[in-house]
Amino acid sequence: MPKTKTNLHDSIARLHDPTMRERATEFVEWLREIKREPRCRAHHSYKVNCGPAKREFDQRVMQLDICRDESNDLIIDVYLPNFKMLNAHLKTLNETQRQIYHDAVSRGKKCNLCTGKDRCAAMFSFTMDGVKYAGRCFLFMATFTNPTNEEIEVAKTLVRMQISDRLSHGTANRPKFDAKIAKFARIKNESVTLISAPDGMTDFEHANCLFDGTYETKFCTNKYDEIVFRLDDSTELFAYSFVTANDSANLFNNGRLPNKWTLYGAKNNDGEWIAIDTRTNDDVVVYNYVESAFEIVKSAEYQYYKLATEGEGIYQFSQIHLYTK
Repeated sequence: MPKTKTNLHDSIARLHDPTMRERATEFVEWLREIKREPRCRAHHSYKVNCGPAKREFDQRVMQLDICRDESNDLIIDVYLPNFKMLNAHLKTLNETQRQIYHDAVSRGKKCNLCTGKDRCAAMFSFTMDGVKYAGRCFLFMATFTNPTNEEIEVAKTLVRMQISDRLSHGTANRPKFDAKIAKFARIKNESVTLISAPDGMTDFEHANCLFDGTYETKFCTNKYDEIVFRLDDSTELFAYSFVTANDSANLFNNGRLPNKWTLYGAKNNDGEWIAIDTRTNDDVVVYNYVESAFEIVKSAEYQYYKLATEGEGIYQFSQIHLYTK
């Protein structure tokens, strides 16, 4: 029996509540306007389910369900953006708006691949209004069912945040570099020799990836041992940087970053280690394929360097860059 095609107009007409029909029409028109914006044209994505039939644009930002499974409901699902961005926004809301977020996240679902299974490696958690949400999923949602006007405005805010989040990422071929490094000269990867480092999570996520010159690879580990490397010649570093990897921003608890780290330098293999810079992950931009650079205030010429990390769980970098003058 052939499937019945259902267009968007017919699906909206099936909503019993005239108020919901009006809100669905307005929201769809808003989405169309958003998609026409030049900065969003290549990046914005959403999927509309029209009853038993589907019109798919693409996914990952939001999903609009109209009369799903003959329910005659209007359902808006929005994937949550980067949690640092979300938490920063939550602080600007009033109590009513925060409650709307809280309720929408409580109703949100996880992707079908992970629900009830231990298949997804993405551990994440965040706290909102004293309630901790945790799970193993890349696709955590906020859900608005037959939303009020206030809830629709919150859903729109989340969509805008998700689009902004997507536009902030780099790619493996075109990472986004930190503007602070323009005044420095990057040390060539060939001049860096890795001496020791913790094991990677897999055979192809080892520490040699940190200096292999490609952003398609990454060092990924849950062991907080020191990363020790040597330069061909004694060199004074004026800055260093981390480049995030392919999935650093995918709803991870800490962006797959160590909580804290210290960079040390030594004159030779048996020399005293001198701490030259200490940072926390608050100083890192948690987007995929984005460089975060750290200027060293007071340094000296060293040939040996080590990075001592602190934290818990998995952390990863695509590349470590070293800068001199």
